[in-house]
Amino acid sequence: CSRKNLVRFNAVAKMREDGIGPNDVSSGKLDEYAFDTALPGVSSVQHSAPISNFKLDSESNLERSRICKEKNVYKSTGRLATTGVYTVRMVSLAELWEGASVTGELNSLKRIVFPRSIDGGQVDSVTAAINSSRYPLVPVVVCSLPASGWKGVLRNVPKHNRLEGSLESKSLGIGVFRNENVKARRLVLLGLKYPGNTGTIIRCAVQSNLFSSVIFVGMKPSNDDVNWYSLQNAPLINIDRFENVQDFLEAVPKESTMTAVELSPRSLDLYSIEARSVLKKKDSFLVLGAEDTGTPVEILERCQELIEIPSMSASINVSCAFAAVLSVMHIADRS
Repeated sequence: CSRKNLVRFNAVAKMREDGIGPNDVSSGKLDEYAFDTALPGVSSVQHSAPISNFKLDSESNLERSRICKEKNVYKSTGRLATTGVYTVRMVSLAELWEGASVTGELNSLKRIVFPRSIDGGQVDSVTAAINSSRYPLVPVVVCSLPASGWKGVLRNVPKHNRLEGSLESKSLGIGVFRNENVKARRLVLLGLKYPGNTGTIIRCAVQSNLFSSVIFVGMKPSNDDVNWYSLQNAPLINIDRFENVQDFLEAVPKESTMTAVELSPRSLDLYSIEARSVLKKKDSFLVLGAEDTGTPVEILERCQELIEIPSMSASINVSCAFAAVLSVMHIADRS
């Protein structure tokens, strides 16, 4: 707590003792409480103007709010995490047709998101053309969203990659292109129970641009629920599903690195240098277990490393845990 704040806290306490409240802002009663009440051993703080000079002007506040909305000064620009696993930008049907005419031209295109207002026949035709031009043949994933979903997913496109009139256009989609020179991690969610946690985690994963895919193991949330709870971030990343742990482990390459966030005697402290070194590894799997049962033993035995978050007495919410791990992961990548 800073010296200035200590003085302010003391002034507020004195105001409460004297029965002074918010209704006295314009009465001039607060002038004598201009945060100059001294603490023991602390000299008083002088201010150039009394508190009553800072009256609330509702009209000017509304005007400032209107200007901020018009200029979108609080809207995300997407400028911080654009150089990651994916490049997300608007694409036109004409651009897709042109790219599909050249073999391999659209190999980096992994997903396309369209509004349902676009004619389904056009979408099917251009998708078939794209897939026939790819070598090796790995079909592009196509996601079609209703008007409300389309409006939401547009907000997740970096501002400098949007096009004018995207909301009403019947010829524009969103392309998700893989940056092949960037090694990516994969995020594994094991048996999560609450869609709010799942959505929040996916939202963070997409916005971090550090993961190539999210893997559901033993989870069956609908696509609509996942899209809704992730605030329409889910359409921008591949989501693979496995019925059970055994099926997932059989599909994981034996040489791959796997790390779980789990309380265990062998877990590394998230904020340690060792944990940072582990999280810096690319082309790896990061595992988050269920809110109640945690991570299955089979997964723990497969993991090379475990990481835990220091806490006072118990574990914390899984989506909060992921946010903490993600922060350290970003720091590790930049160190």
